[in-house]
Amino acid sequence: MTRMKTTIRRALVLGVCGLAITSAHAQEPTANNTAQNEAEADDGAVGEIVVTARRRTEALSDVPVSITAFSQEGLDKIGARDVDDITRLTPGVQFQRNTFGASNRSSISIRGISSTVGANTVGVYLDDTPIQVRNIYFSSTNAYPRLFDLDRVEVLRGPQGTLFGAGSQGGTVRFISPQPDLQDTHVYARGEVASTRYGAASYEAGVAVGVPLVTDKIAIRASGWHRRDGGWIDRVDLYDQDRVLEKNVNHSEATVGRIAITFAPTENLTITPSFLYQEEKSNGGNVYWLSLSDPDKGIYRNASNLGSTGKDRFGIAALALNWELGGVDLVTNTSYFKRNSDFFPDYTGTVSSTLLGTAQPPIPGLTAQGYWLDDQENFTQEIRLQSNDSSARLSWVVGAFYSHAKQRARQFIDGSQFDRILEYLAGFPISVEEYFGSPLVDGFAYITDDRTKDEQLAAFGQLDYKLTDRLTVTGGLRVSYTKFDFVSSTDGPYFGKSSVPGSTSQTPVTPKFGISYETDGDGLLYANISKGFRVGGAQRPAPVTCAGDLAALGIDQIPQTYGSDSVWAYEAGAKGTFFDRKVQAEASIFQLDWSNIQRSVSLGQCNLSYIDNLGSARSRGFDLAITARPVPALTLGASVSYTNAKYAVDVPVAPPNFIVRDGDTLGIRPWTVYLNGQLDFPLGSGEAYIRADYSYESKNKQAPRPNRVGYDPLIPRPPETHLVSMRAGSNFDGLDVSVFVDNLFDSKTNFGLNRDTSNSPVFYGGSFRPRTVGLTVSYRK
Repeated sequence: MTRMKTTIRRALVLGVCGLAITSAHAQEPTANNTAQNEAEADDGAVGEIVVTARRRTEALSDVPVSITAFSQEGLDKIGARDVDDITRLTPGVQFQRNTFGASNRSSISIRGISSTVGANTVGVYLDDTPIQVRNIYFSSTNAYPRLFDLDRVEVLRGPQGTLFGAGSQGGTVRFISPQPDLQDTHVYARGEVASTRYGAASYEAGVAVGVPLVTDKIAIRASGWHRRDGGWIDRVDLYDQDRVLEKNVNHSEATVGRIAITFAPTENLTITPSFLYQEEKSNGGNVYWLSLSDPDKGIYRNASNLGSTGKDRFGIAALALNWELGGVDLVTNTSYFKRNSDFFPDYTGTVSSTLLGTAQPPIPGLTAQGYWLDDQENFTQEIRLQSNDSSARLSWVVGAFYSHAKQRARQFIDGSQFDRILEYLAGFPISVEEYFGSPLVDGFAYITDDRTKDEQLAAFGQLDYKLTDRLTVTGGLRVSYTKFDFVSSTDGPYFGKSSVPGSTSQTPVTPKFGISYETDGDGLLYANISKGFRVGGAQRPAPVTCAGDLAALGIDQIPQTYGSDSVWAYEAGAKGTFFDRKVQAEASIFQLDWSNIQRSVSLGQCNLSYIDNLGSARSRGFDLAITARPVPALTLGASVSYTNAKYAVDVPVAPPNFIVRDGDTLGIRPWTVYLNGQLDFPLGSGEAYIRADYSYESKNKQAPRPNRVGYDPLIPRPPETHLVSMRAGSNFDGLDVSVFVDNLFDSKTNFGLNRDTSNSPVFYGGSFRPRTVGLTVSYRK
C-alpha cells in the first residue's frame, strides 16, 4: 500500500510539473491534423471521422452499415494500446479471453459469431492486407497490430463477404496506417511510464515523422515504437511455495517499425511501397493458480515447473497504387505477409494430468517442455476499378482478388523424463518403448507437423444507385473459388508415426442487398441483407490413446474433412446528428443465422479435440451508441449492446450425451456497456481536460448441462466484469501531458477459470491487470 501511494504521488507530481512547463512555454494552439478533429465545429458540435469501409472515402455518418471507428488521437485519449482495449469500447464486440494452460489464446466475437477452430470468422486487415490466421489445433492465433502510428481503426459488424471475402462472416477489423503527405511535415511522438499495484513498472516510447522530400512528388513517413508491460504474477516452487523462482513473471514487450514512401510521378498517380515489422515477446502469460493465489491480498502466483516464453514476429511488405482515370479510379494492392510465432509452454501439468490423473506430479523435479512453432506466409493481390464522383446517381466498385496463404504448425513435447512418469505409474522401471510400443523420437514423446495451404480467387462488385435524391439501393456480389490442402504428420510414441493428406475446394457466392434513406437534416435509415462464408478444412485422425473418448461419443474415428459454414445476416439501423450536431447517435437491430457450424469437440481425457460441422445457431440483438456535447466543454458518450446467440438444434452423440442442445449459448456475454465523459476547460493559452471511462460485460447465461460433451461442473459460467479508468491532462500547441489510473477500483474478477483436463486439480485464473497509475506525454504537429 505504501509503495502504491508513493507511485500515485510521483505520477501526480510529474503531471503537475508537465502542466506547469507546457503552460509556461505554450504558443497559440494550432489545429489538430486528425480527421475527427478537423470535422469538429467551433460551436461545440460532435466531431466526425472519415472511413473507407465501402472502399471509398466518406464520413462515418454517411455509411449505411453498422461500424465503429477510432482515430489515433481518440485511442490516445482513452489509453488504448492493443486490440483488447478496442473490443471493450465497441458495441457488439467481445474479446474472448482464454486462460487454458499457460497461454492466453483469445479470439474476437462480433455479434456472437466466433470460433477458435478452422478458418477465422472475423477478418483482420492491416490496410488492405488480410492477416487473420487459420486455427490449427492449439497453437495458431491471430496477430494484431499494436496501436501506434495509426490513422484509425474501423470495426465493421456483420458479414462483409462481398468486399472483404471469406473469413469475414462475423465482421471485419481494419487497422489503417497514415500515409506520407506530399505537402506538409507531420510529427507524432508518445511516451509513457506506469506502475502496477503488486507488480513491476511499464514504459513505452515511440516517434513517427512524415516529410515531403520533393513537394507534391515524393514523401516519406517512418515510425518506431517500443513498449514493455511489467508483470504482477510470481512463479513459485511447487514443493516450497514460499520460494519465488521468478518475480513478476508475466511481463511482455512489443516493438514496431514502419516506413512508407509515396511517389507521385503525375498529378493523378500515386505509388506507395511500405514495410512494417512487429515483434512481441511474452513470458508466462497472465495466468495464475487459484490454489496458490489470493487476489484480495494482492497475491498472484503459479507453480509452473518451467517458464513459458514466447516470441511472435511478422513483417508486411506492400505496394499500393492509386490512379485517377477521369471519373474512375484504378486501385491495386500487392502484399506479402510473413510471420513466425514460437511459444514454449510448460507441459508438465498437462502430461501429468493425462498419464497420472493429476497436474501436480508427485515426482520432484519432473518437467516436460512444450514447443509450439508456427509459421504463416501470405501473398495477396487485389485490383479494383471504382467510381469517384460522390455526387453521381450511380456509385460502383468492381474488382478481383487473389490470395495464397501457407501455414505450418509444429508441436513437440519433451519426453526425456517420461521414464520417471511411467515408473511411478507402473510401480517398477519401464521404458517408453516397452510402455507405448515405440521409442522417443529425437527425445520427443509427441510430434505433430501440420501444413496447410489456402488459395482463394474471387471477383466482386457492388453498386449503389440513387432512386431519388434521398433513397439509395445497394447490390453486391462476390464469387470465389477456394481450395484448401492439408498434410498432417505425426511421430513419437504418444501419437505414433503417420502422414495424412486432405483437400477440399468450393465455389461460394456471397451476395449483399441494401436500401438506405436520407432523412431531413443529417439522418440516415438503412437495411441490409448479406451473407458471410468460411471455408472448410481437413484434419488428422485421433491417436489410439483417444479410443476411450471416441467410444464415449459413439464413434470409432473422427471425420477427416469438415465442410464450410455460412451466415445470413439481416440488419436495420439508423444514424444521424441532432440539435445542431451536438448529439450523434447510431442504432441497429440484427438477426444472424449461422448454419453448418464448424465447432470443436473435446476429447477430454486425452487432452485433444477435433472439428466437425454441428448444427445451426441464431443470434439476435441490437447495439446503440450516442455521443453528445450538451455544452462545448463537456463530451458524453454511451454505448450498449445486447446479443442473444444460441444454438438452434440438438446435436446428440452416444446416449445420453450430446455435443450441443437447442438453446445452448455460443459462449458470449449477452450485454456490454461502455460509458465515457470528458470535461475540457481553458488553462493558460491551452486547454486541460479530465475524463473517465467505464466498461461492463454481463455474465454468460449458459445453463448447466451435465450430459454435454466437455462439460465440467467445477468450471462455472464467466462472471460479469466492471472496469473503470480515469485520465487528466493538458494540451498546448500539440503537446499533451496526462496522468491516468487504469482499473481504478482494482477489479479482481476472475473471468478465466479453467484447467488442463477434466481430472486436473489445478485451476487457472485470469483477471484484469491490477490498478495501474502512470504518466503519458504525446506530441502532434
